[in-house]
Amino acid sequence: MIIRKMTIRNFGKIHDQTFELSPGINVLYGENESGKTTFHTFIKSMFYGIERQRGRAAKNDVYTSYEPWENPGEYGGILWFDIGEEKIRLTRNFSREHPYGEVFSETTGAIADTDRGSLEQLLGDVSEAVYDNTVSIGQLKSVTGKDLVRELQNYMASYQGTGDKNLDLQRASQFLKMTRKGYQSQAERHRKDLQSAQDQVAFSMEHLEDDLADLRRKNAEASARKKQIRAGGGSSASLEKAIQNARSTRFICSILFTVLIAACILTGIL
Repeated sequence: MIIRKMTIRNFGKIHDQTFELSPGINVLYGENESGKTTFHTFIKSMFYGIERQRGRAAKNDVYTSYEPWENPGEYGGILWFDIGEEKIRLTRNFSREHPYGEVFSETTGAIADTDRGSLEQLLGDVSEAVYDNTVSIGQLKSVTGKDLVRELQNYMASYQGTGDKNLDLQRASQFLKMTRKGYQSQAERHRKDLQSAQDQVAFSMEHLEDDLADLRRKNAEASARKKQIRAGGGSSASLEKAIQNARSTRFICSILFTVLIAACILTGIL
């Protein structure tokens, strides 16, 4: 497909402007809020329409965001593009009161309604999800969505079911590349989550080490006390109590040390 020209009658902040595109790559540039995103959204809306949301969601949806305040009855424009040797003129009006969509072939003279599937056929049955993730990637929207993964699954399931040998390898390759980007993004999130868990374990280990040092100190004091009792001929009850305290302290130390080693192994520190 080659887009040759477009006229934006009323769409967002752009009114009654015609853009002639040259063969090859065209670069649209300007300051922030100059209309680049509006231009980008207009092209997609011409191909796929604008779905109006319901209820509260309608206050901030795409339809409301770009609906003109002045003359809302003229909400849309015209797009001229080529599909192979055929020249197409696409006209849309997204007005609430008088919605309108027409596909006109300047080559054959045929006219069709955009709601009857003719436009989808011209676009090669490329869905809106595929368009968003391959042909037209918006600003900060390069992460593959679940819709594209679903498209790939449906595409492959259809191929397996029909046995159609006309498999578009380039399209399938693009699907796989975009899916790989999605998995890479998920892997990066998992890496950050693991790093956060390791930091928390390291913080807990510092407290365990302090507790372990305190228990070792108490164990040393208990051992010293036991020696004093034995040397001074103290009562057997006092001696037995000191021995019990020493054993309890050693047991707790061994448990804390085991927990510390296990935490290190689980988080990959050791």
